[in-house]
Amino acid sequence: MRKGIKILSKVIATVVLAAIFLPLLLALLLQIEGIQNFAVDRAARLASRKLGTEVRIERLSVGFFNRVRIDGFYVADLQHDTLLYAGRVEASVSRLGLG
Repeated sequence: MRKGIKILSKVIATVVLAAIFLPLLLALLLQIEGIQNFAVDRAARLASRKLGTEVRIERLSVGFFNRVRIDGFYVADLQHDTLLYAGRVEASVSRLGLG
């Protein structure tokens, strides 16, 4: 019985610590420019595949917890003309959404 309680308490402690530290680790990793570029490349390829047209993002800058800046955001229409181009898009992000 005691052994089962010890195991259960270790599992619960591990889950709680993971729930606290994984979001912090992700936020810290997103401060690294190489990881930001990797995320931008993957997101642009995914959007291009889903939309069936070209989507490009030159650069992403994620501020610590509350600021996002996208440079060189481009979306082509189905005839490969420019549908949307924004040299710089900035947003403040709060826990409840964009603000």
